[in-house]
Amino acid sequence: MTYNKNGIIDDYIVYMLKQLVNVSSDIIVVSNKKLKQREKEKIAFVSEYIERGNEKFDVGAYSQVIKELYDKRQIYEYDELVLINDSVFGPFFDLNDMFSAMDKRKNLDFWGITKRGRSDFDGGAGVYPEHIQSCFYAFRKSIISQDAFKEYWQQVVDEISCAPSQISYVLNTRFTHDKGFSVESRRGLGGFIRVVRVPLKNIIYQDMLEKIDKDTEFVEIKAMLRYLIQHEMISTRECTLLLQTAKSAYENMPPEPRTKLLRALFSTLAQFS
Repeated sequence: MTYNKNGIIDDYIVYMLKQLVNVSSDIIVVSNKKLKQREKEKIAFVSEYIERGNEKFDVGAYSQVIKELYDKRQIYEYDELVLINDSVFGPFFDLNDMFSAMDKRKNLDFWGITKRGRSDFDGGAGVYPEHIQSCFYAFRKSIISQDAFKEYWQQVVDEISCAPSQISYVLNTRFTHDKGFSVESRRGLGGFIRVVRVPLKNIIYQDMLEKIDKDTEFVEIKAMLRYLIQHEMISTRECTLLLQTAKSAYENMPPEPRTKLLRALFSTLAQFS
């Protein structure tokens, strides 16, 4: 996906597209601005070129293409669907190396190359959790074949109002514990964020423990307990007692001792689960 108010496509984008040829069966370029004819000629080698307005920014471009791929059932032929916008500058190494490394991680549903930490990055009153950034997504067949993923892209344009980065936030809040997913992140060269389908109870508890810190809100603890009871990992009585304990901790304890208490509670659950 690209946008330039002057209707041009920069050379670094052409370079990226040419590198993607080596790892892709199809390349679809979406421009949220009409390109000049000489600019279109720069990308004559791609599989398909689509022009549209800049409505809904990245989200609108992504959702339009994905809808068309579902309508044509073309998406079901792909092993992986990669979404990239023009804020990616590079690559500075062979993309085959990155994709080959990620191909070895068989339990991934989707992954990305950068992340944003917990913040109020849009300047509003809300605080968004850590999330994969929308400049690069790679979705595996395991997730693009699911109805939940298709429905997400059908609804997302209407639901988001719509900063480009919000797509990342919604993905990370839509595909959560309640959907059977867990997020793991790595930083540095070769770093990644991966979302894996949770296979075992101890992995679920480990993920929850990693998410509990001084900034964790009560609503997040409630969501974790809701997941545990929905999947019959704790009883109704245990859930009620834990909710009361957590509520009291948030009302009466400062962040550091509260965090220690909550982690101890979930650690005990993990040991006796």
